[in-house]
Amino acid sequence: MSIPDTRREGAAHLAARRYPEAERCLRELLAAEPADYHAQNDLAVALHEQGRVDEAVAILRPVTAERPDFAPAQFNLGRAYLERGEFAPALASFEEVLCRNPSDADTFAMIGTALERRGEFNEAEEYFAEAARFSPAYAVTEMLRFSSGFLDEISQAAPPPRPPRPVLDAPSPHGREAVVLVSCDPRYLHKYGEAFLESCGQAAGPGVLVHVHLLDPDQHALDAAKTMLERAGLACHGLSAESNHDFPAGSAERRIWYTCARFRHVEGWLAAYRVPIVLLDIDAALQAPISLLLDAAGGADLGLFLRHPRRAPWLDVVANTLVARPTARAVEYFRLVRSYIDYFIARGRPRWHLDQCALYCTLRMLQARDGPEVAWITEAARANVYHVGNQHDSRMADPRYARFAAHR
Repeated sequence: MSIPDTRREGAAHLAARRYPEAERCLRELLAAEPADYHAQNDLAVALHEQGRVDEAVAILRPVTAERPDFAPAQFNLGRAYLERGEFAPALASFEEVLCRNPSDADTFAMIGTALERRGEFNEAEEYFAEAARFSPAYAVTEMLRFSSGFLDEISQAAPPPRPPRPVLDAPSPHGREAVVLVSCDPRYLHKYGEAFLESCGQAAGPGVLVHVHLLDPDQHALDAAKTMLERAGLACHGLSAESNHDFPAGSAERRIWYTCARFRHVEGWLAAYRVPIVLLDIDAALQAPISLLLDAAGGADLGLFLRHPRRAPWLDVVANTLVARPTARAVEYFRLVRSYIDYFIARGRPRWHLDQCALYCTLRMLQARDGPEVAWITEAARANVYHVGNQHDSRMADPRYARFAAHR
């Protein structure tokens, strides 16, 4: 293969996130042209994305020393330093980028991320605001809050909303040990509901209640949810419903509300159920007993999954897998998460990832006070929940999901 062909193939693999294949092509290219600093930078990216951060740093250091004006290498070196927790050199690399491109939104966002992790919250918010100013892609950063003043403000928020309307409650004769909770609109229910509930039928156990919270349902959707719950062979199950009239049907704001709705009620459900609650997305299938996720959370107030590698405050705490125990500190945490969400919804401009911003930023603000004890769910434990994702329908063909979908 010619050098141009190898270059094109490597770029295609990198763009498609096929990092091992990109690495192979880029190493071939560098064997022929060892001074190609573009290829060196791309190889560092491929290595970084495979978790080989030290190797990426080893490649990027001499590139940036020889060509300090090559902004992509400076930026990627900053990212690698940040992942290693080396904030000072990370910030130095990012500042080099800004010296040459003072309106680069990606760099403002990365500086904000580095400052936030270092605990410099006011400065971080300023850089996040600049990222949003220079690019609409960073509109989410307008919702990042870390200050004690903001925590005090949401602490004084209105009382919790009225509990969602119960539609069905089939108690277990075995007693209740835990709750699995999902929320979705009718479209997601019809697309993913039966496979998810089928997996719950095999993984939940006799003492686990499976609670479906249906958003904006009509009677047809309510009847369909009841039928799915009954067919799944669950020992006990519940169904509640809630509608939103604040945002137009089909609007982005309405869809964002769907992602946040369950977190507005966790404090109430914890108080009502008085057992641990496992919150999951309905576009998933349980691969093992739910007790394994509960065990991963141990006796902590919260069991959360931290994304690796960490990318940004609005992505770091994953909203689709968490455990909440009925402790006073967990209830208070979710009260503040609800208030955080309501603060931005009330202003009429919620952004995507509001749920994850609320989960992460509330935790960070509480860490300076008597915050909840957190057990970080490991990758191995989270692998017991196979997530499809609405933008990745090809994953529905995976045997881990298809074996449950086949029952539909």
